Amino acid sequence: MSILLEVKDVTRTFGALKALDGVSLSLRKGEILGIAGPNGSGKSTLFNVISGIPFHATTGLISYDDQEITRVRPHEIYRAGLARTFQKDCEFSSLSVRDNVLVGAHFSSLREEMHDDTAIEYALDLVGVEESKRSQKAENLSVFDKKRVMIASSVVSKPKLLMLDEPASGLTKPEVNQLCELILAINRTGVAILVIEHIIALLLKVAPRLLILNEGKLLAEGTASEIIVNKDVIEAYLGGSTHP
Repeated sequence: MSILLEVKDVTRTFGALKALDGVSLSLRKGEILGIAGPNGSGKSTLFNVISGIPFHATTGLISYDDQEITRVRPHEIYRAGLARTFQKDCEFSSLSVRDNVLVGAHFSSLREEMHDDTAIEYALDLVGVEESKRSQKAENLSVFDKKRVMIASSVVSKPKLLMLDEPASGLTKPEVNQLCELILAINRTGVAILVIEHIIALLLKVAPRLLILNEGKLLAEGTASEIIVNKDVIEAYLGGSTHP
């Protein structure tokens, strides 16, 4: 299967701080790749430089769908089919659920068709927002439903790649299980997914391959079964040993 996203030796500095230090990764079309690591390891910074929001990489090369996007403007990256969510819910609280998704359509390559409700209803169906909630103001939704709306606002653009930044934050265990099913459902439509998450159980359920960051560097990469027994990962991420 061909490569959709390639990150080569990317760094991001803030003064003397190296938030990313020579990180490389590749993602195949239709693949799910999980990213984990301690707080401050550079996970969200990696998403930021890939999407261009709110900054680009300091050095290195990022290619998406055979095009270099290292310095491409964020809205152009989005229209090319690379969408992302954020750790904090980013809904427009005073707008209805449908209008929130309409905003996502407006900034995508679908902007000329944004008065056609087909794409909006498709996105809301895909993430599981009930019909009865679609005319409500987003501020009245539960935490999980707000996350669904944020994801719908991204998938409405019909992306080839969806990047999810800690989507399970604030969810209950049953909701995390529902989120796993949602991620797999989106992937079954052909969308490749990069997902950052602290809840390792979620990554093990959805991602055949994992990447671990630590202090801005790539610590380990491999299958889920390889990563969970990796001594470096256990020490850096879990803060313990392989023995009880």
